[in-house]
Amino acid sequence: FGAAQGPLSAIGVIGLGVMGSSICLNFAENAKCRVSGFDIAEEKASAVEARANEEGDLPVVTFTDMRAFVRSLDRPRRVVLLVPAGKAVDAALSQVSALLSQGDVVVDMGNEWFKITEERMERMEAKGILYMGCGISGG
Repeated sequence: FGAAQGPLSAIGVIGLGVMGSSICLNFAENAKCRVSGFDIAEEKASAVEARANEEGDLPVVTFTDMRAFVRSLDRPRRVVLLVPAGKAVDAALSQVSALLSQGDVVVDMGNEWFKITEERMERMEAKGILYMGCGISGG
């Protein structure tokens, strides 16, 4: 995993656990666009591609290399973050933001205390990256 082929993806999803894998496939099926997924675990990345193929050859490509993941995205890049709150978000955000450009967008769909979300928004704003907190998990 990690070699982009074909057209660029309209959106990227970081974190291919239960929720991330489902939203990745949902985007591909219902928005009818190519979607890139990223996870540090190769087994999660390969499972999403397998499900995409089983569910109708959906346009999903997955990566375990962050640089290749970011290169696979159309500009301005749109990234959905679905990793556990706390240190995992900070680690993923640090890694991806180093590769993003001014005008790119990160939507954090995990649940986080609003003060932490506001701090992350300020850090990303300084880089010209739009960061939005949009928690979807009921916990």
